[in-house]
Amino acid sequence: MAGRQLTKRNVISFLVALAVGVILGTVVQTQLNLWALQAMGVAVGLDARISATGHDLVSFAPLYLLLFGLSFLISQGAAAVVSRFVGRGLRVPLFGLAGASGLWVALVLVNALAPMPTLIAATRTGGGLLAMLLTAAFAGALFARLTARPATGISSHASGTLLAFCLAVGLGALPGPTQAQSLSDYTVETLTSGLEHPWSLAFLPGGGALVTERAGRLRMISEEWELGQAPITGVPPVFNDAQAGLFDVLLSPDFENNQLVFLAYSCGTASANHLCVARGQLQAEALTEVVEIFRAKPAKEGSAHYGGRMAWLPDGTLIVTLGDGFDYREQAQNLSSHLGKIVRLNPDGSVPADNPFVGREGALPEIYSYGHRNVQGLVF
Repeated sequence: MAGRQLTKRNVISFLVALAVGVILGTVVQTQLNLWALQAMGVAVGLDARISATGHDLVSFAPLYLLLFGLSFLISQGAAAVVSRFVGRGLRVPLFGLAGASGLWVALVLVNALAPMPTLIAATRTGGGLLAMLLTAAFAGALFARLTARPATGISSHASGTLLAFCLAVGLGALPGPTQAQSLSDYTVETLTSGLEHPWSLAFLPGGGALVTERAGRLRMISEEWELGQAPITGVPPVFNDAQAGLFDVLLSPDFENNQLVFLAYSCGTASANHLCVARGQLQAEALTEVVEIFRAKPAKEGSAHYGGRMAWLPDGTLIVTLGDGFDYREQAQNLSSHLGKIVRLNPDGSVPADNPFVGREGALPEIYSYGHRNVQGLVF
């Protein structure tokens, strides 16, 4: 009976410590992200801070529970084994160190496997990473205190009450599923196949279409929807990795006369890459006279969030969407950076004189709209 009670107390203590760690980690990462915005001059009032924190407790906490929960289970299990060989005075710091170490290992592994450079934005800096690790250390130390013999923590009844409260705050308001429109409302027909990550279509005036493959190929589809055997030549070098690659293809408004094709794509290397736009003249199955007309500044590291969608405005100017680069999200509010913006260009890449930030000190003149995450849908 005593062993069963001890096991029950250990399980309850683990769940309480886990819930506290998840809630603390969620709240801390929210505040770190808000402080990063404030450092750029964005006003964050108390109501916005409370709203963002509550939103993250609903939307981020369940995801963080999966990451932290697994690492916490393994790290605390390892600490329990090691604790048999150390003095009782070292038990609390041992479990705290194990909690922090387990989370650190989990973050390293996830960041290495995920397409985003950093899965949890708050850990992009050394200070942010340390703050998150401290929340895990606190959870580990709490678990050690709750399971100490004799019990120096809270009672089983209090543990259950605290656990219920933590779960209610952190996980109690999950949104319900959203019902999509029924597929029975659509007729689905396969017109062509054999493409690798097709990203965009541009329909040709005489029939058929151009289609981009994210891997860096531009393909021709005939009027009968037959895919050309060979890619169109002349496409500029594309940086292809994870979300990076060849994106939009757009025909000139006067394509029937000038045969000009515009491409948006990622260029550069994994450590220094950009969203680029080039134009060339389509001659049979080749692009000729290809020239880069735009390159986003500054260069960024990683291969996520490029935007890459283009559209023409009625005045003949070109608008291009640019993602925030994921790890650089605050730059969406920075007018000296192209990241997280929509830019407006003349067809030759020059800047229209009536762009909203032309002549403004510290602002890039191409910017048309700012504050975006990763716009990939665009229509005028």
